[in-house]
Amino acid sequence: MVTAEAALVLPLLVGVAMVGVWGVAAGVGELRCVDAAVLAAREAARGTPPNVARTDAARLAPPGAVITVTTGPDGVVVRVAAHVGPLLLSGTPWVGVSASAAEPRT
Repeated sequence: MVTAEAALVLPLLVGVAMVGVWGVAAGVGELRCVDAAVLAAREAARGTPPNVARTDAARLAPPGAVITVTTGPDGVVVRVAAHVGPLLLSGTPWVGVSASAAEPRT
């Protein structure tokens, strides 16, 4: 038999699992933003045109990410920003993640 306590704990366990999945999705999205920003900054600093570096970074970034490449006399700064959330849990809120990377001109 299922006791009343077990019936109350089960929804709590499901909620904790959902929060865990949401946290993992946010962490993975953050790492994807970091990887994309570093890749684009290195490419642009080596002389690759900014639009090509942006396209290459878009392959690593989360879907729908906004990628900005700013070139200056000293180097390149790339910022990648996106909204991420768990794919299977559509009712959960999305979280904004971003990363920046700077590279000196070579």
